[in-house]
Amino acid sequence: MFSKPKLLVIVFLLFCYNAIAQSNNDTRQPRILLLLDGSSSMSYEWQSGEKRFDAAARIIIALIDSVYKVNKNVEFALRVYGHQYPSQSNNCYDTKLEVMFSKDNIEQMRMRLANLRAIGVSPIAFSLKEAAETDLLDPLRNVYSIVLVTDGAESCGGDICAIARQLMERKIDFKPYILGLVDNVSLKNGYECLGNYLPVTKEVDIKQAVGKIVDNYKQMFGLKVLQKREIPKDLIATPVVQQVAVPKVEVKKEPEVVQVPPAPKPLPKETMETVKFATSNRTLSIFYAIAVPSLARIPTYAKPAIKDEPVEPKPVPIPAPKPQEVAVVKPPVIKDEPIKISKAQEIKPTNDTAKPTGDATLQVYITDGKNFFETAPQMLVLDRQTKKEITRFYRTVNMGGVPNKQKIAPGDYLLTIAGREEKYGYYDFQMTPGKNTAIAIPIQNGSIVFSYKDNPKRQIKGYTVLVLRRFESRPPVEQKIEQELQYEPGTYNIRINTLPPWNMSFTLEMGTIRGEEIPEEGELIIANTKPLGKVTLYYPYGDRFRQFYSLVLTGDGVPIKLKVLPGTYKAGYKLNPQLPLEEETMEVFKVTSNNVTNLDLNK
Repeated sequence: MFSKPKLLVIVFLLFCYNAIAQSNNDTRQPRILLLLDGSSSMSYEWQSGEKRFDAAARIIIALIDSVYKVNKNVEFALRVYGHQYPSQSNNCYDTKLEVMFSKDNIEQMRMRLANLRAIGVSPIAFSLKEAAETDLLDPLRNVYSIVLVTDGAESCGGDICAIARQLMERKIDFKPYILGLVDNVSLKNGYECLGNYLPVTKEVDIKQAVGKIVDNYKQMFGLKVLQKREIPKDLIATPVVQQVAVPKVEVKKEPEVVQVPPAPKPLPKETMETVKFATSNRTLSIFYAIAVPSLARIPTYAKPAIKDEPVEPKPVPIPAPKPQEVAVVKPPVIKDEPIKISKAQEIKPTNDTAKPTGDATLQVYITDGKNFFETAPQMLVLDRQTKKEITRFYRTVNMGGVPNKQKIAPGDYLLTIAGREEKYGYYDFQMTPGKNTAIAIPIQNGSIVFSYKDNPKRQIKGYTVLVLRRFESRPPVEQKIEQELQYEPGTYNIRINTLPPWNMSFTLEMGTIRGEEIPEEGELIIANTKPLGKVTLYYPYGDRFRQFYSLVLTGDGVPIKLKVLPGTYKAGYKLNPQLPLEEETMEVFKVTSNNVTNLDLNK
């Protein structure tokens, strides 16, 4: 049985522990992870010609901006999946944290989103698992939630619901939101286990969805520190302290005795001898050595090649192909008329050594009449009589460039390229039991053109574009940015020699003109009144800064003028150029389109 004083101590400790736990819970840092779909379907049209991926980027920026109006201390991070490898590679581990958790990073988000392209598959469950293990690391100090922006479901066989249960139990404090860019009831049902599904299929839905998320997260944004509270006096009775009389004790003090040691006996005089010292006029030189540190050789830094980003090659003289005009033919509008049907050209592949099986299989070759392409469009198969859809599949090829076989039941069918029915029409073919049918669809090459974003009438010139097809070893094609050149369908990496370099990846569809936009530059003027020596300019790339330009300030008074893309940058220089190992001093500056930014490092 506890006595009253012990019981009082235990109750007091429990109360303090509970108060501290509540205080820690209510002072955690709010963090929101933005999970973005970068699969190839996100490159399809959303509304009014805008791609789904671009619409998703606008939604993310609108959400961040709205949240910062409520609480500027919220930290955001961006994880993207399906954006590094094309869909034909079927890479189910394609996910990456593109922007780390930080405050006030809306401009960094905007720049990173502008350089991403949707080209791959949808490993959603794996991305959630990676987020749980690498991004949401400290739930004791941070309060987490997730916002997923997508247009489809899991395509790699992962179990989203199983991962969602683990997140809700261990990592996530507030239920995630899923913003769906397509109107699909089955998609909504599939995400019920993960969080709240909000359809965003038209422009007016963006404001409503963002407003709902911000309203429901206000509890997360408005966390306050609990004030200390005193324990009411009438809660616990104060124990009575009994007074005990202490008896007086007299201690008899004895006198202190100090013992003095006896004095040493003096030595007799006869035992002492006089010692004579000789005076010397010699002088001695004293030498001493100080350990001088040897100079260490610092290894030369080699710029690493970044995965899935085209490495800037040395200039190779390549004859630029002559621009060819692409004949754009408007497809006829068909209303209550029979669809255009052509007889499919059946071919006999010479490099397909696969043994025939008992199933009826289909191989689709895509050609311009001279070459067979590896492009992976979505194919649509219709019943020949009813014109109803039978199946859809993405045409893929193996390592040798041979199309993979698709099992289709015997019968008469029509084949077309999904989304390109009016341009390419329908091809009639027949499936026979136990036979492989290989047909060829003729297509046209695509072309790439460039313009300024929000100002297409302004002529863009003065830059060189390196166009490199993914997974090919041949040198990139050099294209002047004002040119329009043709390329065969496929996935491409391009690099424009702007400041900083503008990189992007995209899939060039057959028979289309691919228009790519870059933002208009601003002018950067750097004062040159003192000989500060080398100055290095850096731009944000993911969760770090990367060098993109170097210059030398000689102090001759002539300012240095550069055309720089809009964004936030850093200038690094040494206060004492004579000390090569001195750490760089960093100066942050911002450039905006069509405006002048003056940078003075001599202050």
